[in-house]
Amino acid sequence: MVRIVFDECHTVLDSRPDFRPKMREAGAAMIKRGVQMVYLTATLRPSEEQEFMEIMKVQIPPKQIFRAPTTRPNIAYSVAEHPAETEETTFVQELVAQKLQQYPAPAKIIIYSSSINSIEEIGAKLGCHVYHASVGSPEVKSRIQEQWGRANGRVVVASNAFGLGIDQPDVRAVIHVGQIYQMRNYGQESGRAGRDRQPSEAIIIVGAGKQEALQNHHARLRRQPVVHRAVITEADRKRVEREKVDRFISGAQCRRIDLDQEMDGRTDRVRCEEGEERCDVC
Repeated sequence: MVRIVFDECHTVLDSRPDFRPKMREAGAAMIKRGVQMVYLTATLRPSEEQEFMEIMKVQIPPKQIFRAPTTRPNIAYSVAEHPAETEETTFVQELVAQKLQQYPAPAKIIIYSSSINSIEEIGAKLGCHVYHASVGSPEVKSRIQEQWGRANGRVVVASNAFGLGIDQPDVRAVIHVGQIYQMRNYGQESGRAGRDRQPSEAIIIVGAGKQEALQNHHARLRRQPVVHRAVITEADRKRVEREKVDRFISGAQCRRIDLDQEMDGRTDRVRCEEGEERCDVC
């Protein structure tokens, strides 16, 4: 054996005692092999590199870490607010109808939601495929993927279970409905649009007035003193992640600024640049 290639290696960060606990043992097991290791991922944030190396029991010199931008130049990032008088599912239905007309067959759409109830409700409203952990056996899940991939139904409503291994080239729009918990997950899921490098969209749906409310909230946070805790709890981590997502959704600045800073550590961006699809802020 010459080398081992570990694809989607960021997944070890999600290993917990109640979720794929054996993944955290992968590092020690691979070191015993005594061969070259290659770790591949599109969504390992710079802030998580040290944690990843600790889990995998390795030290990777900076000159052996290669990064490309996470944001895709052919994706237009945007947030759409649905009117207060319009039900969210109705707004989703209207938006999907518009995008299906804008992007003719065989172009496809993925709608992500973190709520199974919401997935089922939207799926019933649209009469399309639904996909989540409880939808059925592995064979059923595979059949749903195949049918959607063959344009037997161009839309799927899914949880993040519709994740690793989804590499459909002609997804023209990825739409998020409801709570987004991590920028890492959003970066990966939105990146399923436009893998054929054609103009595509990543859209987040929120309630009316949400962006302005978040802008005001973050303005207040900036005026408050920073408190440094000796011990970072899981609640602290979740709060920080939520604030990062909220800042992205707020639209206070170019969407790519927040994505690039969080996913790639880039701090010099000021707007969407030449050759990139413009976000709704720009």
